[in-house]
Amino acid sequence: MAKVLFINAKEQKVEVREVSTLQEQQALVEGYIEPVYYVKNLKRSLLCVNEEGLYKGFDYGFQMDGHQFVGNGFIGTLAKSDTKVAPADLVGRLAWLHK
Repeated sequence: MAKVLFINAKEQKVEVREVSTLQEQQALVEGYIEPVYYVKNLKRSLLCVNEEGLYKGFDYGFQMDGHQFVGNGFIGTLAKSDTKVAPADLVGRLAWLHK
């Protein structure tokens, strides 16, 4: 199991979740995951989002560091190690988007 920081845009909250499989990671974003390499300063973790969020027409999303993402996301290591990012680390970096 690994701890990830779940960005729940649908409910507008951030929470720590434990996941152990790719399928559990995909369930968080409601589809196939896409790592986002251009969002930096995540303490050796990556932001992952639904690669088809815009295509699927989700009416919720978030903005991080000026970049917009449709759907939910999570910050994790894509390995069995815990992320070092805490919810407090996203203050001022994260905003909610709704259609």
